[in-house]
Amino acid sequence: GEPRSPLAEALLFSADRAQHVEHLIQPAIQAGKLVLVDRYYYSTVAFQGYGRGYSIETLLSLSDIAIQMCKPDIVLLLDLDPAAGLKRNAEKEEEDRFELEEIEFHTKLRQGFLDLAKNLEEPFAVLDARRAPESILQEAVQYIDRVLASR
Repeated sequence: GEPRSPLAEALLFSADRAQHVEHLIQPAIQAGKLVLVDRYYYSTVAFQGYGRGYSIETLLSLSDIAIQMCKPDIVLLLDLDPAAGLKRNAEKEEEDRFELEEIEFHTKLRQGFLDLAKNLEEPFAVLDARRAPESILQEAVQYIDRVLASR
């Protein structure tokens, strides 16, 4: 089919996110459960904003509506050079349409995620994803423990 515009992509992902927040995340939080989410609104801002060139400010506003002020207590950002990430993805059996993008797109994404980690209020931990998974997990757990202990 024809390619989606950055706005159409952002609206689709934001609609899905709003549904997810309202029907899964908020009820779990209200029930006192710990909620772990893989990819949140930062992905929309990075992919459609930094990657596709749509307005970052507009995407942040749209995301605020979608997440209904349900912001995370902790954000773990696994940082990896785009070339290394694409090499890892090539080893998988399936690739999505974003993984098929050129390296320039992925370089913009990485910079976008790093900019968000630097500029947003949420407590980001930027973890070096070149390391062994066990090492990354250990650092993530230490970071989570520090944040929870400070409450």
